[in-house]
Formats: sequence, C-alpha cells, structure tokens
Amino acid sequence: MGKNTDYLAAAKESQKITIKYWQECLDEDGHTRYWLAKKSGVSQSMLSDYWSGKVDMSLINYYRICGALELRPYLILKELDDNDITNVGFN
Repeated sequence: MGKNTDYLAAAKESQKITIKYWQECLDEDGHTRYWLAKKSGVSQSMLSDYWSGKVDMSLINYYRICGALELRPYLILKELDDNDITNVGFN
C-alpha cells in the first residue's frame, strides 16, 4: 500500500456524491425526502443527517435507500461523472 491515502475523507466525499445523485433522482421523479423516508423505512431525521453530512451512513440504510429509489447500489458511482469519481480518491 505504497501511497498514504485518507480513506475516511474519500469515504465522506463518496457519501456526499452519492447523496447528491439521490437528490437528483428524487427531483427528477418529483419525490421528497419525506416520500423517501416512508418508502425506505429510514427516518426523515436520519436522512436529514445524511444529507447534511452530520452522520456517516450505515451500509444497511444505503441499501434501503437504493431499493426505495430502484437503484442498483453498485452502479451509483458508475453513473456519475468521471470527474466526481476522480475526486473521491479511491483510485
């Protein structure tokens, strides 16, 4: 593991990019975070904490939100602009 990478910073940036994409999906479909909370079973307050970056998202909630938005979890970052992916720092 030659280079010193800040994986925490990369993970937080990845969460930020993912949430931005989810918000775009909600906006495109005319849905709100209230709708997402009801559909996913993740509370509105928890979604708000994720959106604001106050809390790191659990993997189970990540999957629940992807399911509610009918997204394949492993394709989210692939769907984003390559520049966003480069900024994450995992590559």
